[in-house]
Amino acid sequence: MNCKRIVSAVFAMALLGAVFGQAGWAKEDQPPEALESMVITATKTPYTLEDVPVETVLITGKDIERSNAKTIEGLLGTIPGFNFSQAPDLTGTMNFRNTIRGLNIEDRRMLVLVDGQRVFGGYASGGMAFGGDAFNVNVVPLSLVDHIEVVKGPASALYGSEAVTGVINIITKVPEKQTKAAVAAGYGWYKMDGERNGRKVTETTRSTYNAFGTVQGAVTDTLSATLSFCHEAHEGIKEIGQTVFKNYIHTQLQLSASDNFTLKGGAELTAYEADGKDWVSWTSTWEDDTADELIPRFWLVGDYKINADHSLKLQGYFQRIDGDIVAAASTGAQNYDNRYGDVEIQYTGRFFDDHLFTSGIEYLRTSYEGNFVADSENTTLSLYAQDEWRLFDDALILIPGVRVDDNSDYGRQWSPKFNAMYTPLPGTKFRAGLGKTFKAPTPGQMSSERFWMVYMWAQGNPDLKPEEGFTWQVGLDQDLWDGRLNLGITYYNTELTDMIAEGLRDDGVYSYSNISEGEIQGVETTANIALWASYHLVLTYAYADARDGQTGERLACVPEHSFGAQLDYANKKYGYDAMLSVSHTTDQINGMSAGTTEDFTTVGCKLQKDIMENGRIILAVSNLFDQELRGSELFYPRQTIKAGIEFDF
Repeated sequence: MNCKRIVSAVFAMALLGAVFGQAGWAKEDQPPEALESMVITATKTPYTLEDVPVETVLITGKDIERSNAKTIEGLLGTIPGFNFSQAPDLTGTMNFRNTIRGLNIEDRRMLVLVDGQRVFGGYASGGMAFGGDAFNVNVVPLSLVDHIEVVKGPASALYGSEAVTGVINIITKVPEKQTKAAVAAGYGWYKMDGERNGRKVTETTRSTYNAFGTVQGAVTDTLSATLSFCHEAHEGIKEIGQTVFKNYIHTQLQLSASDNFTLKGGAELTAYEADGKDWVSWTSTWEDDTADELIPRFWLVGDYKINADHSLKLQGYFQRIDGDIVAAASTGAQNYDNRYGDVEIQYTGRFFDDHLFTSGIEYLRTSYEGNFVADSENTTLSLYAQDEWRLFDDALILIPGVRVDDNSDYGRQWSPKFNAMYTPLPGTKFRAGLGKTFKAPTPGQMSSERFWMVYMWAQGNPDLKPEEGFTWQVGLDQDLWDGRLNLGITYYNTELTDMIAEGLRDDGVYSYSNISEGEIQGVETTANIALWASYHLVLTYAYADARDGQTGERLACVPEHSFGAQLDYANKKYGYDAMLSVSHTTDQINGMSAGTTEDFTTVGCKLQKDIMENGRIILAVSNLFDQELRGSELFYPRQTIKAGIEFDF
């Protein structure tokens, strides 16, 4: 697609905006409690959580406050379908075992967004790095998160590559006009265990600490701003302790230029460092990593409501990942300088009273430099359209959609979808969806560079095709007892073709090819129960049958059964809150060996007490009974204890 086509598409969208109806599907006069449950990721249009036609999980600020999680990963692990049971809840650690609905997140099979825009990660977010070519969820400190929207199911029709199992949208705290400030600090201890290749953990008791500060308020009558700083540190998860630092500076501006136009923008800088003790060049020993990573990111979003009938949104970002890995156990020495730039224009409008039409155009450019991934760049031009059609007094909502992505390396991909929701009775909702998805090969997999990967030479394959998939799912959401009990159940089925597999070529070089297939099906259930005014109970269960479509063998790092329970208690009279959680996963195949990680049950708790008028003290424990993760091929943390204090001004 050339520049003339881009200009024509933008002009066509602007013309549509002048012709068709009202933008926004949710009512503008929502009560405060409804506004707190608004979601937008599933359809790129606003809905209340109970009315969104596509399966969505909302983690609110209250959920974050109640949880004993220390990272975003710790929060997501409570959602059925996610498996973070082998992952340490510590910032910047190598969480390459994380899966959702049987597929690995780091391999880019679930899209990660921050404030609605794609974010890439490497070591700093817990990836295995590979030249900054990985995905993970810990891209923002938990202290900056306002809420998280998790869309489960095929989402390539709106978001393109990577949205195979869904989308995670991490929404940061928005600056308010009222002047506020907050500070927090925490310190904790964790116990390391495990053995790998005959090496055992030393210095088993290690420490972790963090500090956070933020200030926000009005700069002018129309401009508000926030500035935050977060420092996180721990002593690593390897057999020999490390010093791991992650500093995060975050600023955001919000301009209300008029009743019809708002402009938001921000800048973030992540600085990550891991220094191993007694480090020796990786060519002779490779117990430790020495890593440095600097990640600046800039973003801008403009919302323009032309009139009461239609609106336009323009957004874009620039992100850079600049890393220098002196020693790494699996990838050797690396340096990389990756850059990502994106711009998107979206039109939304209602017409014929029953239709909400959304269309957009997006342009993404990526470039890679370094010794791991060959110097390269590629571009993707995307067009998408979606129609939300309400019938029978809103009892039935139908949502067809399609997207086309045209990439300079792997060509053109079409991604159609169809969603439907039927509400036969108040409190009863049936949701169904199906869609075609794809995951583009990463630059690391396509690179023509030949590099030394610990024990073997490895080389990318420039002829790789995108992985393709098809998913369908059906679900029921039911309210009972005047809304005090909510039950949800979903069945999903996914088939993948042209999956990118790793292996040795005839010349003894490790490379990648489109030879694998995947067959995954499962059931996910949730029960939210308001027991009494002060007690709230959440029960979850997930079943996953994830197999290689050719061999029939189970896929790695996917337990067949997972159970979870969390009981929350709030005592407003005496100003304290308590949480108790239990999780259980059945055995799962190891990813790097023929072994099996055994069944694992863990208990967590948290106690929070208000002090003075604006402070609180916190005590949180993970793996309360110090359970051993038997059969794991990883070094892993056992019991973790953390205490903290927070003040708002």
